[in-house]
Amino acid sequence: NTVDSIIDYLKEENKGRAGFIILDEANSVATVSRPTINSNRFLDWGDRFVSVSDELNGLAKLLLSRVAVMGPGDENEIVSQLPPYFEAVTPDGKFFRNIAIVSGGSSDETSLLGRREKVAHQERVIAELTQRINSLKESRDKITATIGAKQAELKTVLADIGLLDEELERLEKDLIAVKYDSQTIQNDIARLNNERSIQNQKLEMLKGRQYKLNLSHDQLAIERDRLTRARDEHNDLLAQLEAESEEIEKRLSNLQIKLVEQKSKKQQLETQISHTRELISDVEQNSAVKSEEILTAEGEAKAANEKIFILEKELKTTFESRAALTEKQTKLREERESLQSEIDRREKEVKGIRQSREETGSQLHNIEIRITEIESEIRNIVENLKGESNVNADEITAEVPNSEIPEEKRRERMLELKESIRNMGAVNLLALEEYREFSERQEFLSTQLNDLLNAKSTLQTTITKINSTAKKLFINTFEEVRGNFKKVFEELFTGGEADVRLSNPDDPLESPIEIIARPRGKKLLSIAQMSGGERALTAISLLFAIYLTKPSPFCVLDEVDAPLDDANIKRFLKLIKTFSDETQFIIITHNKLTMEAAHVLYGITMENPGVSKVVSVRFDADENGAAVDNFIGDTMVKRRPDIPESIKKRLMGDVSVKSTEGSTEA
Repeated sequence: NTVDSIIDYLKEENKGRAGFIILDEANSVATVSRPTINSNRFLDWGDRFVSVSDELNGLAKLLLSRVAVMGPGDENEIVSQLPPYFEAVTPDGKFFRNIAIVSGGSSDETSLLGRREKVAHQERVIAELTQRINSLKESRDKITATIGAKQAELKTVLADIGLLDEELERLEKDLIAVKYDSQTIQNDIARLNNERSIQNQKLEMLKGRQYKLNLSHDQLAIERDRLTRARDEHNDLLAQLEAESEEIEKRLSNLQIKLVEQKSKKQQLETQISHTRELISDVEQNSAVKSEEILTAEGEAKAANEKIFILEKELKTTFESRAALTEKQTKLREERESLQSEIDRREKEVKGIRQSREETGSQLHNIEIRITEIESEIRNIVENLKGESNVNADEITAEVPNSEIPEEKRRERMLELKESIRNMGAVNLLALEEYREFSERQEFLSTQLNDLLNAKSTLQTTITKINSTAKKLFINTFEEVRGNFKKVFEELFTGGEADVRLSNPDDPLESPIEIIARPRGKKLLSIAQMSGGERALTAISLLFAIYLTKPSPFCVLDEVDAPLDDANIKRFLKLIKTFSDETQFIIITHNKLTMEAAHVLYGITMENPGVSKVVSVRFDADENGAAVDNFIGDTMVKRRPDIPESIKKRLMGDVSVKSTEGSTEA
């Protein structure tokens, strides 16, 4: 329906032609029955060479399921096996509709869209080349900067090498000097060793001579002392020379170590220099290659620009020819539109004439039908007059009451009277009886309405009095509860402020009540912002404030002390003791402090599974003030012998209680 609407619109508005593909219909097309091709040159069917999304599978099969793809060679071998409406195509562009129709080849002509695509492709190529040129320029700049940095680093390394060479020469000179000093010291040591050996020989000779000559002891002692002193002097000199030799050797070893380090550093610097020179050569080679690539890219960009210029000229020529064709086409369209408008105008005129003719024929037909109806009515009236009144309508002559009234007005007046009679309908013979019934009903309903109005007035007066009394009582009670709430709150919280207020004081009976509480040392809070214990104490305060306004002989509290801590429980129990003189409190609790303050305890135990038993204990004091526990069950059974046996069994609990220094155990 949408496609038909669009085509009708294009046809009516002369907007040209358009083609549509309906995917739902394409997907619903039945699978094509394809023949079996007996040839080695048959590659496959066309729809198996494309990959599309799932929603376009039906379209691909619709367009390509009847196209056979075959290799080069004798095409008739495959084309002759194809049934009607099947086609064949080769990878080199030949297209076969059947044996007699073949298309293919190439064309230098390029369509407008093809030229646009070509221009767009060239622009993309130019953009890529420009980007590549810019990238190469950036690489060249980076390489140039790297070369400059390496050259500066090389200069620094060369300067360091010069300083190291100078230091190496100085160390070599010091080494030579140290070697000379060492050689001198070694020569002195050798000389001294020789002198010591000579002196030792002399000493031996003297000893031998003394032995031989049998010199006196004193002379030998003197000579011995002299020779000993000479030997000691030579030994001291030898030790001093050895110490100097050791120091010179240490200095020599240090200088040799420094020399090795400087040679190693020099070798590292030479290696770094060679590596830097290799990098520089590589960078220069890369720079040359990049320069050649830049020149090539610039040449390609220039060629592309020239090609784009040629294509722009061709495109401009094509645009000019297209403009001429468009102008000619516009004129033809205008002529066609003028002819079409003239045709439409003539068709409208013909259509109007036909419509007026049909309307005139219809009116004529209606007039003929009306004339027939009137003639029939006249015949019926004449027959009725003749049959009922025995009057011949042809012989009756009626005088006009007032000849001055035109006949058209008389006819209009007659039609109005007929319409009035018709609207009145048939004559109702029971109208009088119905009138009486409705009159009586109206009187009864009027009486009932007056009674209801009087009752409504009375009820409104009563409601006003009740509301006034209730409002007065409520305000008095509210003020009393308000005062009690403040007092009880201050007593439980040992200070603080609390209040209850009406949200709408003008309508106290329907107004919500706001509770405001501020414990001592805290900001003014609503109950929702207070802790669990504070909210529980506030609720207890309000409960006892209402209770003070209207006391009761019994009061049952179910675990109201659960959220309270020990300090608040003591205040709560103090308040309970204050009111316990006039009221008996029954408290369900699990708190030990509350149990300790109670006069009577009732416990529920289950000795046997599924059977509950009541255990009760009363706390009294004897004359000595010791705690005494009595069985409430026994006392009650003795006082009330009429209690049923089932109740007696539940009250009579086997519980032993003993007193232990102020504590009670059950």
